[in-house]
Amino acid sequence: MTTTSKLPEAFLKRIEKQFPAHFEAILKGFNSNLTTAIQHNFYTGKTSRVLPGNPFGEVLEERPNFAHDPHWHAGAYYVQEASSQHLYALVKQAIAHLDEPLVADFCAAPGGKSLTALNAMEGRGVLWSNEIISSRANVLRENISKWGHGNSIVSSCSTEDLAEMGAQFDLILVDAPCSGEGMFRRDQIAIDEWKPELPLLCAERQESILDNAVACLKPGAYLLYSTCTMAQEENQDQVRRLVHRYGMNVISLEDLNWGAFQLSEGALFTPGAQRGEGLFFCLMQKPEGNEMGLHVAQKKGIALMSKKTKLEVQAHLPQVNLEGHELFESSAHVRAIPEHMLPLLNIAKQLRIPILQAGFALGVEKSGKWIPAHELAILKAQKADLHEVALDYEQAITYLMLNDPKVEGKGWTIATFEGTRLGWLKCIGNRNNNYYPKQWKLRKGIE
Repeated sequence: MTTTSKLPEAFLKRIEKQFPAHFEAILKGFNSNLTTAIQHNFYTGKTSRVLPGNPFGEVLEERPNFAHDPHWHAGAYYVQEASSQHLYALVKQAIAHLDEPLVADFCAAPGGKSLTALNAMEGRGVLWSNEIISSRANVLRENISKWGHGNSIVSSCSTEDLAEMGAQFDLILVDAPCSGEGMFRRDQIAIDEWKPELPLLCAERQESILDNAVACLKPGAYLLYSTCTMAQEENQDQVRRLVHRYGMNVISLEDLNWGAFQLSEGALFTPGAQRGEGLFFCLMQKPEGNEMGLHVAQKKGIALMSKKTKLEVQAHLPQVNLEGHELFESSAHVRAIPEHMLPLLNIAKQLRIPILQAGFALGVEKSGKWIPAHELAILKAQKADLHEVALDYEQAITYLMLNDPKVEGKGWTIATFEGTRLGWLKCIGNRNNNYYPKQWKLRKGIE
């Protein structure tokens, strides 16, 4: 825990000047105890101890060893600080009138807000999550895969590249890279790297990201902007700039009684409020107009499987419902994508935007044998009637370490723990071949 005595003096003076009426409460928040919060997956159920505004959010009384919880590995929940989970209600509000919303998260890694958006979307529409840094994009892809909603696209490119798409989205989330003042309680490095001019430097980078996001919004669509900092240059000033430049309309948040400070442009959770680390957030609406998104001819789009080939794939997976989906073959697997995702992927191909993942993987045929994909095993959007075997706790940890849990079965079988699907086993005689992804291997077992 960081105490106020460790905070930069220039930062404290600025906060006192910026928030004179709330300064003592902010200091108290910095000195309060750290907490751990999780967000449950929409498909695995709500919690009885919900956060305000998010029925899937929960603050834990103590921090467990998540690495030794099979439910965490399988995407039944995600560890996410409490403040950012409140964006769930704003996503719900922005897409409430849409049957198939197209949502984007422009600065998505490691993925917490994308998962919040997927929960709010409840299986509808498409979420496009982007991260420019490739190593972080791989973490994003892993977390999206484990969440198992099956209606996501993951890309790794600049927001300038995304802006070339034109007005495509009904809602865009921008959790912009910032000076990180909301991390001071948890991270000494954030304090050590902070300097008085840092907020202004961050604001310059945020401007281009926000401009590109506005370019990708349909007329009348919404922009949900957030940072984990308290600096006016990165928060209210950015909103004012968007209002002045693009005519964005700021949506009032006065009815959201969550304990955040109401500002003229958005709202602010300070450290300790709602037991989180702090968050500025603002929901804005783009004015109506005549902007059109980029339209792409079908012949220039991705190569889809023929009806005949699709039937051959379906024969391997008779229990999986592929109605309303198209199939295509990626470098590693046959993948299923919702039909309303196809126009976005066609645009991505025309613009050469690198797509890391789309829809969900079904499997691959090798040497005449069908090998089902891990994503299919942990898909939560539909729970196909596939053969399962229940593991006890020690067997589940053994499985996650890529060892043989030594269970009885025959053929392709999904290993489960307390009803949560972990992944595939292939049971052959008296042994089990473990098909859990090698890159996700649990390195250290129970001591």
